Amino acid sequence: MDITNVNKAILYEKITDYALFNNRTLSQSISDISSLKPDLIFRSFWQWGIVVNSCNTFTDPIAKQTCILNGYNYEGLQNSINQLKQSLPQTLIIGGLPVQNINKDRTYNPITDTLITYPDTWNMALDPAKWGITSITKQQLQCQYAQTENWYPSTSDCSLYDPNNVCCYFPDLTNPQYQEVFLSWAYKQIDSGVDGIWIDMFTRQLILLYQIVNDMSHPSIVDTTNSMEYIINSIHNYGLSKGKQIYVGTWASIAAIDKIYSIDFLTVSPRIEDVSLMSYNKTYWDNVITTIKNKYPSTKIIGFIDWANSTNTPLGKFSQVLTHQQQLNFLKISKDFFNSKGITFSYPVHGGWMGAEALIKSFGTRKEYDSKAPEFNSYNTIKNLMGITTFNENKYIYIAGGLLALALLWKS
Repeated sequence: MDITNVNKAILYEKITDYALFNNRTLSQSISDISSLKPDLIFRSFWQWGIVVNSCNTFTDPIAKQTCILNGYNYEGLQNSINQLKQSLPQTLIIGGLPVQNINKDRTYNPITDTLITYPDTWNMALDPAKWGITSITKQQLQCQYAQTENWYPSTSDCSLYDPNNVCCYFPDLTNPQYQEVFLSWAYKQIDSGVDGIWIDMFTRQLILLYQIVNDMSHPSIVDTTNSMEYIINSIHNYGLSKGKQIYVGTWASIAAIDKIYSIDFLTVSPRIEDVSLMSYNKTYWDNVITTIKNKYPSTKIIGFIDWANSTNTPLGKFSQVLTHQQQLNFLKISKDFFNSKGITFSYPVHGGWMGAEALIKSFGTRKEYDSKAPEFNSYNTIKNLMGITTFNENKYIYIAGGLLALALLWKS
């Protein structure tokens, strides 16, 4: 299926972590997905930390079992996709990757089978001095970003920031070593069977640098935009080398950049206020959609309820603040609104971090949203909104047979 023809989409992150949710099996997970008959499965896999080629890499039984349960392995991804494709051969399966995080001691290249640690990871971190910028140091920029991500205490003095004492850094898209490791993650997902890669926070480096230089023609901005193009083209070309079209997508914020990219799909999310008010602000959204359409008039747009590390997010408000009935109503409101704007709404079937401080948890234990969890119980509503009617087939066959018998008696 061509992505421009997608009408029905679901969010299911990840298709490999089923066992963590009420001991669900892969067969059950595939049945849940297949029953919805989606054209596209969004964020079917997500890279955050080490994803190994196979859980057999681990000799320690606890580590091996943890790997299997979390589904953080390409062998498991390939197995899940192979089985899904048997039921849904035309469905597009889209994986996801972040460009806003590189782990200090847990950055792994699955193609070269190399674990990259400090200080090599620190050398891949964004450094304004690379372009002669002196108004902010590398340590200051990394510290300030780390504070927004809770990697470094917000009350701590950035002059005391030590890169050896934090978990993660903001990477540099223009760094060849980082490009190599990032693309290795994309290539392994493609090898495992995904039909596309969604890149999270792809424009974040541009924003960070523009806030410093305030000049879109500055070399740091030009180099970053060119590196974004290189990454998109590399993913496309790798797919073609495997005889397959791979779709690349990211946030619709890329439409604000002068440069036009060969991007295949864009994503938007309701804002926190949209969720809280259970209503989409027409003026705001008309402006957003006009901006997108002016730059990418025929590009597929997918809407989904986004999340981050706290409950102060669209998904956090949706799952933790709205009542059960309000949640179900908001799904319909979102479907109707996005459809009216030519945007395909991706229903939240499984996955999405509800927030570190979330109190309402899936199956009482998991902070990831799940539509089949009794706390949310939205699966059947999603099924109905997707146009799939649930009925007892045997019951209706029996009723139809009875009516036919009565008609024959009446004629006689």
